Amino acid sequence: MTENNSLLYDGISTFTVDSGSVVRIQRAISMYQKNGVGADDIAYLDVNTLLTLMYMRYDFRNTILTKYPRAKLADDGVRVGPGQQVMTPKLGKAEAIAIFRRWEYLGLAENITQFKNDLQCVRSISDPNRLEWILPPDLINQFIVGAAQIQFLLQSPVV
Repeated sequence: MTENNSLLYDGISTFTVDSGSVVRIQRAISMYQKNGVGADDIAYLDVNTLLTLMYMRYDFRNTILTKYPRAKLADDGVRVGPGQQVMTPKLGKAEAIAIFRRWEYLGLAENITQFKNDLQCVRSISDPNRLEWILPPDLINQFIVGAAQIQFLLQSPVV
């Protein structure tokens, strides 16, 4: 176990081989261990975190582009006639929450309350044709370590 941890924290993913033919990755890890200012940081240590974020970025972008091709962009509360596809910040926020629900169902994210509270969707100040989201998903973590403590009693005979 000590040797595995040394390899992992040197950026080397470890594996096992069962019955001579089945290879199992124990933990896929990256070399990221410190942030830009040199402080210890495990945010991107596990490759699964990076892959989950890459999927979320792709899925969010693809969903918005597919559902709102060539849409108009307006402020909240603008009254438009039927049949027009108009995106607003309020609608953008609702779409982000719906996408988050899908991620939650797929086992990628959790804590919808935190997501709703921290989610931001606003029109750009510098570009009137741009809608900007800040998506704060709480990623579901990997189950890497399990710990148990066994506490037992020896019953003494009743005298």
